[in-house]
Amino acid sequence: MPFQKKTIKTVKRIMIDDDQDGYTVHGKTGSILSDMGLGWYVGYVETDKDTWVFATNVAGSGATAKELTLDTMTKMKILKE
Repeated sequence: MPFQKKTIKTVKRIMIDDDQDGYTVHGKTGSILSDMGLGWYVGYVETDKDTWVFATNVAGSGATAKELTLDTMTKMKILKE
């Protein structure tokens, strides 16, 4: 079942976490705070040259997963400091 272009555009806009010169991060965090604690951060980064897809799953919170993901992408020079 295909989605309408307007719907896709709206979801992409809602998912923007960081919009900078040269890149835009689109992502969503989530957490299950049970005895084990499970967090995730999923999404993609659009740069001037490429699109990078990511999915990070950690024993912790979604905020921890997001921080780990953004730190890693910065070290890989996908994102600027």
